[in-house]
Amino acid sequence: MFKSIDPEEDSALEGFKYYNKFGDEEYVEFSSGTVLVKDDSGQDIEIYVEDIPKLIKALQLAYDYKGA
Repeated sequence: MFKSIDPEEDSALEGFKYYNKFGDEEYVEFSSGTVLVKDDSGQDIEIYVEDIPKLIKALQLAYDYKGA
């Protein structure tokens, strides 16, 4: 099961899901020392757990920059 970031659910946690701006589900799935970002296109992105805080900062800066 993937846990939605919106409503609360109780089940075995495999990862998280969210709906993108087009309404499509995207997933963040746990793996061994990494997480996989998945969508319906079949192109997965693998991110090392240690890099997640840096990625969050970079994404926030990109968001802030584009919002200016």
